[in-house]
Amino acid sequence: MALITLPSDSNLDESEIRYETFRASGPGGQHVNKTESAVRATHIPTGISVAASDRRSQLQNKKIARERLAMKLALMQQAETMRNERCNWNNHNTLMRGNPVKTFRKPMK
Repeated sequence: MALITLPSDSNLDESEIRYETFRASGPGGQHVNKTESAVRATHIPTGISVAASDRRSQLQNKKIARERLAMKLALMQQAETMRNERCNWNNHNTLMRGNPVKTFRKPMK
């Protein structure tokens, strides 16, 4: 299995991503109830959504969500590539041998 390289953020167009903020859950005391620091990033063309509520800062969570979205899109693209390669290999096994598509003949003189 090949290693997955982290895609660069330059591949993602900011206009294709919708960000939503919401209140994070878990420990944090009153801070959790006051601020909407958690971020959900949705890739509009594919509908893929990721959430980040790891940090207390909304900007840090936005960056984390963008990285996670890029990783998820890269994994989806890699799975599609592997599916296409497998399909091509299966087509290779179904070829009929000995039935030429083109036949070349010597011109008659």
